[in-house]
Amino acid sequence: MPVRPAGEHLPARLEGERLTPAGYVRQPALTALDGTLTLRSETLGLELRAAPGCELRFRDPATGSDLRSHDEEAEGRLAAEARVAELEEMLRERSGSRPALVEEAGSRLDGPNRAAG
Repeated sequence: MPVRPAGEHLPARLEGERLTPAGYVRQPALTALDGTLTLRSETLGLELRAAPGCELRFRDPATGSDLRSHDEEAEGRLAAEARVAELEEMLRERSGSRPALVEEAGSRLDGPNRAAG
């Protein structure tokens, strides 16, 4: 069961509290017709959504898109790194060695600290 900052238990439903000059004020979630619960964070500018049977997700209300989870970010990074390695190999095969363009791009990504390190 979730716990409030004061150590009191919250009900199992999705709800939050907003800090006001008068103290914490309970902020109930809005319930959509499909049962999705939504809490809006003015501080983050995001919505926390809990759809029935799904994990909690943050959504950007300006775009209507869910933010990527940690696992989704890691998958995207690994896929991009694999694609870069594939393209580097294609360039090596075409030129017979690692092209200067790839070296230059790598040094730009590493920044000025690479030469000093």
